[in-house]
Amino acid sequence: MSIDHEGRISKLGDVAVCEAAASLLLRVRKWSVPRARGLRIAKRSSMLCAITVVARKLASILHRMWVSETGFHVRFGAKVTQRLRWKPAR
Repeated sequence: MSIDHEGRISKLGDVAVCEAAASLLLRVRKWSVPRARGLRIAKRSSMLCAITVVARKLASILHRMWVSETGFHVRFGAKVTQRLRWKPAR
């Protein structure tokens, strides 16, 4: 996977990021925002599209960590940090 200057993703490039995304979607059972997003996309499209989306998200997270020189914190940096259980309206 690589990202060109126009923002599109090609199938050439870093295979390790795609392997990490596939592992996150297929092997990891713990809930996370990228995994939930990828599984939603896999339901309506295909698993290969979901792997590409999650790989791009992982690449952007890694880039932000590299630029800001910080470590990864699970609870920070995501809009939704935990599963929400909605109660029905009365």
